[in-house]
Amino acid sequence: MGEENFVIWLDERTYVAVDFVTVKGRVVTFVVRLMRIDPSGDRVLSRFDTAHGLPHHDLLTPKGNLARKVWLDELSFDDALGYAINHFKEHHENYES
Repeated sequence: MGEENFVIWLDERTYVAVDFVTVKGRVVTFVVRLMRIDPSGDRVLSRFDTAHGLPHHDLLTPKGNLARKVWLDELSFDDALGYAINHFKEHHENYES
C-alpha cells in the first residue's frame, strides 16, 4: 500500500492539495481539494473524493457547506483522480474567491 500527498500551486493564493492511496498500483481512495489562502487561514473551495465508496465532486458554498454533490460513478478511481486534478488546474478561476 502506498500513500502519496502533494500540492500543486496555481497562483500565489490558490493550490490543489492531493492525497491518495494505492494498492498494487491502483488508486483505492483519494481526496483532491482546491484551496485558497485567506487572512484567516486556508479554505477549501471545492473537493473531489471517494467517500461513500464512489468518486464524486463536492461543490461547496462560500462558507464551506455542501451545496451539491456530483457523482462520477462512470470513472474508475484512477481516472477520477486525474480528472479532479486537471479540472481544478483548468477551472480554478471559476470558484468563489
